[in-house]
Amino acid sequence: PVTVEAETPLNEKIVTLVRTVRGREILVSRPSGTPGRSGGKAHIAVDAKSALLFDHASGERIGSKNVVSLRNGEAA
Repeated sequence: PVTVEAETPLNEKIVTLVRTVRGREILVSRPSGTPGRSGGKAHIAVDAKSALLFDHASGERIGSKNVVSLRNGEAA
């Protein structure tokens, strides 16, 4: 589960900031006009082939060709 923190329209998409139970921030985008929570608790599913991950400290993209593995089974 995640907590929806904020939602912002951006051109033809809606960008939503969510926070995981561990406090990690994730930006989620969806086409404008599609349903989604604007606040409170929610669940998300990530298409690993479409995900772009970045290192928080350096800002560098993690992984190549969008394929990443988390350390020791670490959850988001």
